[in-house]
Amino acid sequence: MNPKHELKLELVFSKPAEPETIVKALKPDMKQKYSRSKTIIRVDNKKLKIIIKSVDLTALRASFNSMLKSIIVSNDLIQWR
Repeated sequence: MNPKHELKLELVFSKPAEPETIVKALKPDMKQKYSRSKTIIRVDNKKLKIIIKSVDLTALRASFNSMLKSIIVSNDLIQWR
């Protein structure tokens, strides 16, 4: 893959455990390989850092939408506990 586009996103949470919990929830999806995009997730204290690289804007948008939906659901579950 030769990425032409890149999106960097940094989400700040109120507690350091929250981004760690979200990463654990996202790990099964992160194991799947895609030919048009690659997603990197890192945790830095209370921050969840996401980098999405893709060969085209359609793949970038699809990866971003999928990641964002999963993060929102995970965060909602954390807040519900």
